[in-house]
Amino acid sequence: MKPTPPDWPRISSSLYYRDAAAAIDWLCRAFGFTIRLRIEGADGSIEHSELEYGEDYWADRSYGALDLEDHLWWFTQRLRSRA
Repeated sequence: MKPTPPDWPRISSSLYYRDAAAAIDWLCRAFGFTIRLRIEGADGSIEHSELEYGEDYWADRSYGALDLEDHLWWFTQRLRSRA
C-alpha cells in the first residue's frame, strides 16, 4: 500500500444512487471528478465505481450511515500506511 500523501484528507465518503451512471456523469461535470474505476454488471448497471479529485486514496476502516432522507453515506478512514 502506498503511503498517504502528507496533505491528503484522512476521511473520504461514499454515496449510493439509484441511477449511479447518471450520478457519476453529473459529479464529473459539476465538480470535476475523474473516474478512477468503473465496473459494470452484465446488464450495464454500475456494480462499483471510484471517483477521484486529485490523488489516489487508500484506506483501512469504513462505516456507513443513513441520513434523514435515507441516503446511505459510506465513510472510509486512513489509519496507517503499510509498507
